[in-house]
Amino acid sequence: MQSGSGKPPICRVLPRRGTLIEGEHVRDYRAMVVSNPGVTMRKPVIAGTRITVELILEKLATGETVEQLREAHPRLSADAVRAALAFAADALRADVIYPLETTLR
Repeated sequence: MQSGSGKPPICRVLPRRGTLIEGEHVRDYRAMVVSNPGVTMRKPVIAGTRITVELILEKLATGETVEQLREAHPRLSADAVRAALAFAADALRADVIYPLETTLR
């Protein structure tokens, strides 16, 4: 969404609530990120697509822009990308220990 000034709206995630705030609009990312046993083995996907949150994160991590993601996946909106990021942030806030190797190879 664009604001009246032509600049993209500022978006932030409210901790532990799963909501995205864009200008004056509030969206719940949980309506956009779903998990279904019949689709991608229960991996979280963008609702109405088979585009996984994992794929979105991987592509962003390799340097792809949101625009490049949207060109490759026309059903993907900028809101959906933000929803995937909000979902991932909430998932990492869970009380789970992620073992990481701490020594350099």
